[in-house]
Amino acid sequence: MARGLLLLALLLSACVHSYPPTPLLAPFPSVPQDSFVYTKEAVQAQVVPLQEEKAFRVFRLTYASPLQTDPRNDTVEALLFLPRTVTRPPVVIFLPILHKGESLTDSFARYFAARGIAALSLRGKKNFLKGNQGLLFTKEVFRQMIVDIRRGMDWLEVQTEIDGKRIGICGLSLGAVESVIVAGVDNRVSCAAYLLGGGNIPKILMTSKEKDIVRFRRDTMAAEGLDAEGFYTKMLSGYQDIDPLTYAGRLPPQRVLMVNAYFDTVVRREYANALWERSGRPHRVLLPTGHFTAFLYLPYARWLTYRHFRRCLSAVP
Repeated sequence: MARGLLLLALLLSACVHSYPPTPLLAPFPSVPQDSFVYTKEAVQAQVVPLQEEKAFRVFRLTYASPLQTDPRNDTVEALLFLPRTVTRPPVVIFLPILHKGESLTDSFARYFAARGIAALSLRGKKNFLKGNQGLLFTKEVFRQMIVDIRRGMDWLEVQTEIDGKRIGICGLSLGAVESVIVAGVDNRVSCAAYLLGGGNIPKILMTSKEKDIVRFRRDTMAAEGLDAEGFYTKMLSGYQDIDPLTYAGRLPPQRVLMVNAYFDTVVRREYANALWERSGRPHRVLLPTGHFTAFLYLPYARWLTYRHFRRCLSAVP
């Protein structure tokens, strides 16, 4: 027991915290034109009871995407975690890492629901970041993902068992990139947490050492007949409207939490710093890890994000 506590103390002592400046930096004065528009109408969702826990219930939620990119992508899937003991709790939307990362975000959702905050944990797209389909297809799937999240909010805000006026969003890695954009274009998001995310999509895709991104880069250049310079130039001209740096800054920095890894080679520190600056320098924790070894701090990250949303969402009128 003593050794475990000592190890925990050593791990936490290596984390670096940065806090919003005093006075707080003002959010950027204007939100860019919404590139993720869709027709807002009643969401025809299927809700199926899935699991009964002592502190919460779990439901499987499915609904049709307003956009079509691939049959494997066009039905949105999520798990809803609903606390038993809280009347009309706030809700946090969780967005996963690239390719089958839902178990991580589900662990956050369970942690929150057991403590009185509802959670909607979305599943990732099955056909995304495939280089042989080209940059335009990848961009359209990304746009579909953002619209699908907003449709999830359309559904949440009319549920009588949830307080649809108190919505937060939290994403890991790819999910953090999505979270920044959703928080930037949709004022229903009151609070946000960006874990292991960054800004400048062209640079991230050019420099990341994550194996799926390396494969995407290689296959895209082969499919489109591009060299590295041509690949970067094409992204630079075509991906600005899906870059988190374009949308960060709507939320005041005290409503945002960031967690990054100091030795990250998937989202390099300079791109994490760019997002932190653009977001108004919110409270940020730098972990002494890489992108994947940040898993060592998962219990701490769950507690940290829960504390952030509990404080932030309770202040929403």
